[in-house]
Amino acid sequence: MAKFAKKEKEEWIQKTKQMEKDCTEKVKQIAESYIQNPVLIADALSFGSRFYSYSVRNNQLIFAQNPHAVYVQSYPAWKKMGYSVKRG
Repeated sequence: MAKFAKKEKEEWIQKTKQMEKDCTEKVKQIAESYIQNPVLIADALSFGSRFYSYSVRNNQLIFAQNPHAVYVQSYPAWKKMGYSVKRG
């Protein structure tokens, strides 16, 4: 198991916290858009019914990235099926 310097660990923790904060902010923006345009709620529910195994938060993030997504799965699952996935 690799040992990391304290500085590297702190940088990783800060980066992770920032990513979580950005993700939370994105979810809040999506929720606010539902208040401003209620039609989006119907679209989101229809979209979410395709990805019932994911949480509401993950559904919102998937919808924000690609509202036309048809199939979503984890990186290891794509790899197991023989597909290469671009990072990010």
